[in-house]
Amino acid sequence: MKFLHPEIKKKIFRLFKSKLGEERTRRLQYLPFQTVNKLKKPPFVRVGNCSYVPGKGFFLNGWLIEGRHPVVSMSIAFAEHDIPVGEHLFRIPRLDIQSKYALQQGSKPGFVTYVRSAIEPVSVPAKAKLKLTLSSGKTITRRIRIDHVSSKPLPSIQKLLNAIPGNLEQKRQCFDAAYGPAIKDMWEYRGHTETSAEKVSYNDEFAAEKPEVSLIIPIYGRFDFMEYQLCQFVNDPAMHRYEIIYVIDDPRITEQVRSASETYSRIFRIPFNVLYLRENLGFAGANNAGVKVATSDTVLLLNSDVMPASSGWLEEFLATSKDVLPNSLIGARLLYEDDSIQHDGMAFYQSPFVDNLWTNIHPGKGLPIMLADQFAKSKSTDSAVSSVEAITGACMLMTRSNYMKLGGLDENYILGDYEDSDFCMKAHESGLGIKMNRTTALYHLERQSQSLVTGDRWKAELTYYNCWYHTQKWHDRIVALQQGTQDIAEYREIA
Repeated sequence: MKFLHPEIKKKIFRLFKSKLGEERTRRLQYLPFQTVNKLKKPPFVRVGNCSYVPGKGFFLNGWLIEGRHPVVSMSIAFAEHDIPVGEHLFRIPRLDIQSKYALQQGSKPGFVTYVRSAIEPVSVPAKAKLKLTLSSGKTITRRIRIDHVSSKPLPSIQKLLNAIPGNLEQKRQCFDAAYGPAIKDMWEYRGHTETSAEKVSYNDEFAAEKPEVSLIIPIYGRFDFMEYQLCQFVNDPAMHRYEIIYVIDDPRITEQVRSASETYSRIFRIPFNVLYLRENLGFAGANNAGVKVATSDTVLLLNSDVMPASSGWLEEFLATSKDVLPNSLIGARLLYEDDSIQHDGMAFYQSPFVDNLWTNIHPGKGLPIMLADQFAKSKSTDSAVSSVEAITGACMLMTRSNYMKLGGLDENYILGDYEDSDFCMKAHESGLGIKMNRTTALYHLERQSQSLVTGDRWKAELTYYNCWYHTQKWHDRIVALQQGTQDIAEYREIA
């Protein structure tokens, strides 16, 4: 168009602008150059990530722009193997590629796939070829690198999650087809999560011979909450009757915690234990490791960012829960700093905002305590101890035998999210009750214990994965639970 008369060029631009809009018209002037120079040998394909989960399958993502002859098959080829992947491709938008190559609006140049294959790991090389067969019969190959997922798969999972396009359409279908199964297999490949751990006791001379309760408190990333909790615990005479176990689930901070714990033990004359894990096991694994070394018949899972509202809180919690403790999981009321409700029990909600996955909601969240109590009374329920669908793992009381009976928290959830509601569903399955005890209140600084952990986008995608896994595992049972429990249905109305 640079050879046209300026007036004619302006008229053409005005015409195209009225029909296509300014942005598409601007791209159009570069289209011939892009087509000739960047798509010399259609189809044009680029692989962003090819990962092999040993003995499980191949994950592949990238983008593909087809030419005059469409691609009819695609496979990963090496040695005598030819792994077909084309029939499993899930096509997705890639706005960067659409913009770069001036593709039509609504086109889906991106692709993602996960193909299961039980090929022996030793047979899979680091380099292979991506083979494409066109409708014309022509075969095109591109060299690709295959990354072998290791027994510590978190970096591979992070890479996969970071590559998920933002605002992905049909995200749940994409997870069903590729992302979900691939991440699940990667995480499971880490093998048995048993790890050696070192337990160190501080101020043992003050410890009870037979503690009434073992408090299991995981620590990851930031450990300053140990100081804040101990500062509260030491002023409560009853806390000397309990076993406090901090589980350090982050080897990076082990030495810092050792030094800090020595200092805390001199400042706070209260017995506590620190369990140093050799590797990061995640929220579920850390709690499971803590319960295994607990010596009491009763355990309390407690977040490090949960603080007592008053002295004697655990003594009161135990006294008012004793009748239901043998056959229930029991949660305590958690508050924000302004004394409004943060947790008063949880309910399952199939959210249209999260692709109809089952999420956890907190009925009454943000309400003043008085209004929450009035609602409970209006439903003719005991406002002190009543049944709910689920409770948070931030403060969860149970017998150790019930914890072991349920198999502990499911370690297939990655790092932390939805393990608590999963545990509650296992309790429902086994006939145990889920109770809220509203006589005891604590303050919860909600997710502050994770605030120093990286805020990369993969963390948000990881939460989506955990929600997806939770839904895959429990969808039918949650539907049956909500259809068959009237008192829980009434409780959910406050949401």
